[in-house]
Amino acid sequence: MKKLLKIVLRDVALFALLLTLVRFAFKRTYHFLNAHEKSIIHELDRTFLEYIYTAQKQAHYTMILFDDVDNDQEPLQRITRIKEQLTHIESKYKKNSPVLVLLGPIATTSIILKEKQCADMLLKQMNTLGSLLHEMQDEVVLFEHSNTVGAALARNKDLLKVLRRRIA
Repeated sequence: MKKLLKIVLRDVALFALLLTLVRFAFKRTYHFLNAHEKSIIHELDRTFLEYIYTAQKQAHYTMILFDDVDNDQEPLQRITRIKEQLTHIESKYKKNSPVLVLLGPIATTSIILKEKQCADMLLKQMNTLGSLLHEMQDEVVLFEHSNTVGAALARNKDLLKVLRRRIA
């Protein structure tokens, strides 16, 4: 009887583990297909998508900080333009024309150039956001533009932390 109970408990535990793994695989597949809805031609870089989402979060949080601290509308308009540009970059990165399948190597080159252009646009927007955050700190130190998107996001994250501490 005890042996039968152990076998049943083991089977139930293994079945629960199997269900968890299947759920996880389904969830990842769903997110993958959802992200590639308009870009079936090539696989989107998840790291770049995370950069875009992080940039959008930082812009949103910056808007909240400026809204609480400063009544000047000009910085809020600049942040709104940055948020619009980030949305444009995201849609441009995710969407590819189905006609590109027929073009072969030319399409591959086109996609690579588009990805490079999106990365440059994202870097420009993150440097703009960083300079805006730097202006808000009223420091004498000169602002230096970052050369990579990852570095710009990390710098903006640090600037946001400092500003949040000052405000709180």
